[in-house]
This record gives sequence, structure tokens and C-alpha cells, in this order.
Amino acid sequence: MQDLIDQLDAELRSGPAAAFDVAVTVRAGRRAVRRRRLAAGASGLAAAVLIGGFAAISGGSTEHASDVPVAGDPSASVSPEPWPDEDLHYEPLRSTDQGWQVNPRATILEQIEFTATDRHVYTAFRLRFEGDQLYAVGRDDGTWVADEIRARNRPPLRAWAEKQFKMAGDR
Repeated sequence: MQDLIDQLDAELRSGPAAAFDVAVTVRAGRRAVRRRRLAAGASGLAAAVLIGGFAAISGGSTEHASDVPVAGDPSASVSPEPWPDEDLHYEPLRSTDQGWQVNPRATILEQIEFTATDRHVYTAFRLRFEGDQLYAVGRDDGTWVADEIRARNRPPLRAWAEKQFKMAGDR
């Protein structure tokens, strides 16, 4: 029995000779790995350039942190009266005898006063309300105008508000 084991061991120890050049195959494999790593690096670089270019194009805000009032500015008027339940989820502003009041569920991100071409002083707001950012401004007749804004193409609040009054006067 031991002869059979020795015979099998001897046969398995000396395998057949390679039918190909091992050094050439290893070099080709290393070149393939190098090409794959180079392609991965180039695609990563291309993605970074694409993201950077998009950020440069779309991030053109000229506002600085020191120019924008802090969210929840205490100078903003918040309604001392209860807000009507039917308007709580739909109305970002309401007109009262004291002027315009912001819904208590809204966060004031920016608030400005400006004099329109009709020589009246108005207050305009940039708000976060129900998950959206809005520009809103109240008019003398008790109506208000609000637009959902996108960060990418947002004009300054003052320019937006003045445009609303110019448009209202043109009608």
C-alpha cells in the first residue's frame, strides 16, 4: 500500500510543463491592472470636475452670512392672537390691524422693508414654510403674494419684491 502512495505522490509533485510563457502572462496581467486603475482614477477626476463646475455655475449667491438676518429674528412680528386652524397649513401671512403677521409655523429667514414706486413702505419676507422656501410680501389691499423659490436661480429678496409691485401697478 505504501508503494501506491509513494507513486501517487511522485506523480503529483512533478506537474506538467506550462504550455505558455508565464512571464509574458504576468506582465500582461499587470498592464491590465494598471489600465483599470488609471481608468478608475480618470473617471473619479472627471466626476469631481463635473461636480465642481456645477457648484460654480449654480452657487452664485452674493449674500454673505453677515448680510442675512438670523432665522427666527425676534424683531419679526408673530401673531399674538391664535392663528385660525383652517389657515394654519395654507397661509404664510395674514393681514391684521397692526400690519402683516407671519404664520407661527413659518421660520423667517430674511426680512426687509422697502419703499416701492408707489412711495409706500412694505415688508417682504423670505420664509421656510411647510418644508419650502418662499418669498412673500403683503400689499395695501390686504392681499399677499408668495412664490416658492429655488436656491439655484433665486433673485435677491428686494428685487423680487419690487418686481411684484411693479407688476401689480402695470395691471
